[in-house]
Amino acid sequence: MSATSQSVDKLFGGISHQAPAQRYPSQHQDQVNIHNKVKSGPSKRMPTEHVAKITDTQGNGALVHTINRDSTERYKVVVLDGNIRVFDLDTGEEKVVGFAPDAELYLSSNDPANEFSLVTVADYTFVVNSTKQVGKLSDTVSGSFTGSKQRFTEVTQIDNPDNGDIYEVAGDYSSRFDNYYVVREGGVWRETARPGEEFKLDPDTMPHTLVRNADGTFTFKQVDWSYREAGDLQSVPFPSFVGSYMQYVFFYRNRLGFLTTRNVIMSRTGDFFNFFRETATDLLATDPIDVAASSTSVVTFRSAAPHNKTLMLNADQSQFVLNAGDILSPKSVSIDPTTDYVIRTKVDPVTAGPNVYFAAEAGSFTSLMEYYVEDSAVVNTAADVTAHVSSLLPAGVTQMASNSNFSGLFIVNNEKPYRMYVYQWYWQGDKKVMSAWNYWDMPGDVLSVASVDSYLIMVVRYDDGLYLERVNLDDDKLDSGLPYFVRLDRRLTVTGSYNSNDNETTWTLTDADASIEIDTSVDLTVIKDGSNGNESGVLVQNTTRPNNTQVKAPGDYGGVSCVIGVRYTAMTELSPLYLRNDDDSVLMGNLVLRSMRIAYSESGYFDVEVERLGANTQTIPVSPANTDPVTGRVIGSADWSLGTPSIQDGVVSVPVLSNARHVRIRIKNDSPLPSAWQQYEWGGEFTANYKV
Repeated sequence: MSATSQSVDKLFGGISHQAPAQRYPSQHQDQVNIHNKVKSGPSKRMPTEHVAKITDTQGNGALVHTINRDSTERYKVVVLDGNIRVFDLDTGEEKVVGFAPDAELYLSSNDPANEFSLVTVADYTFVVNSTKQVGKLSDTVSGSFTGSKQRFTEVTQIDNPDNGDIYEVAGDYSSRFDNYYVVREGGVWRETARPGEEFKLDPDTMPHTLVRNADGTFTFKQVDWSYREAGDLQSVPFPSFVGSYMQYVFFYRNRLGFLTTRNVIMSRTGDFFNFFRETATDLLATDPIDVAASSTSVVTFRSAAPHNKTLMLNADQSQFVLNAGDILSPKSVSIDPTTDYVIRTKVDPVTAGPNVYFAAEAGSFTSLMEYYVEDSAVVNTAADVTAHVSSLLPAGVTQMASNSNFSGLFIVNNEKPYRMYVYQWYWQGDKKVMSAWNYWDMPGDVLSVASVDSYLIMVVRYDDGLYLERVNLDDDKLDSGLPYFVRLDRRLTVTGSYNSNDNETTWTLTDADASIEIDTSVDLTVIKDGSNGNESGVLVQNTTRPNNTQVKAPGDYGGVSCVIGVRYTAMTELSPLYLRNDDDSVLMGNLVLRSMRIAYSESGYFDVEVERLGANTQTIPVSPANTDPVTGRVIGSADWSLGTPSIQDGVVSVPVLSNARHVRIRIKNDSPLPSAWQQYEWGGEFTANYKV
């Protein structure tokens, strides 16, 4: 037996479900409410912030869509119960939505989350209801033939033609086309559609639009889709979605696109309402695209992910790529199979930098697959970035969102809706040096998640309805007047009202439009915000909850602005410790741990739990070396209730005194203060056995 020690200076590896000896030293047994950062290791995540209460209903089956029009106009769209509502993303203010006659009929659905698809292009949000069979109108092209000619030059030689005359140009074997039609209008001949044939799409069955008006209101209405103006039903047919059901809507390379079960249909270039060829005499590069998948198996397209010059297409049991090269045209396009993964059919793939991520079924769990895309080429395999946490993501994933500033992906699900799964990465050149998973336990059920700038925007369900909340992913942000950002979920700023008769101050939880109800069983923490001078950051003591919308405390805090919210715990549990060689290979033997030192930065109070397993399990809380475990203040200085909490860098010493196989070590922070843990070092005695 010999004394030994070892340090681990990179703690940003996230959770691993591999056998402990196979993990990297940077990986952890478990992590919750953590932001993994290369520069400082795992830190306590930023809190959720209240924006507004948006509805009193539970929102079961709601579809939520984000409109990110520009930096000043961003909205949440909620489709539920045959209605469509719009809320300002920054304030939660509900916008007026007007409806064209009969437009609301298109919104009928028992499950909008699974039956609707939305995409926004400028001021237009296109809405697809996959339960509506697309049809065409029975109207036919008016007029009748004046005559037929073999060539168009013969038509131009007719003496004194009348406006409205229609001629068929029959063509011959030497021409490149047959049977097109021209009409005399305004003294000139132009191509027209064959008289007596159907030529219009049925707007009541086609996708509808939610249009932002100049006055800031919205209108939900049918679309005036362009009709066929050339050829006949053979030369210029209706798009293949007629008689079928649209599954998905997308926007790609200046074309509006729809997926049916087997076809990809895209509009003319720059003409989003037109799905007919411009002329029967030639196939133009700007004409609509209507192409089917080439596959021997049954294909049911579900979603698409535009990325650079590539369109990733997900079907139930396989993936495809729409390839077209530099110019996307009907002549150049093809749909090629790539991989065969069983995917979550209703989860949109997301792009992040050069990668596309999609969720694949893996029994009762979900795998996250990562494509690497380079221009118009895509690899024919996808990396499973959940391989080392194969039982972490439950089945029932409903939505994903990526944020480039955070270098991460956020995943919500309906199996554990209160839990959001977080995947983070960091590339150093062409090498991925961080591939970290953890999960965030949220105060309510997350129905929807979206990324806008540095914010994560969520629609969260509580017992009294749906709320709009956000998380600022920039955890270098400070509260004004404080050396940190207060970590309280559902946080909002409220000014207290003092009652001198009771010597009591009341903070009422309201926003501009609605009361904010937080059940009295939930403890709320009240902290004076940064506008309170020397008392900024002071914890208000002895608070009570008389009802769901109020917090009270004895004393005069009248006019005092406070941050109020729900505490949450950030925790990382270290992987079992081994003595390792320089190449991280494990030395087998008996390791008895004596102590541990943990380096922290920009931290308030946290503790370290050392749980010794066996007959006499004991959990030992350990405070940072020079702080009080109750107040978080430096020992010997003013109490937290009298001054701003201390935020420090330092090292904490932790007694372990246990065999490494019989101890669990957790670092936890359940305070409203930040913490970041950079590295640790352990010391003990080791008896060698053999090396593996």
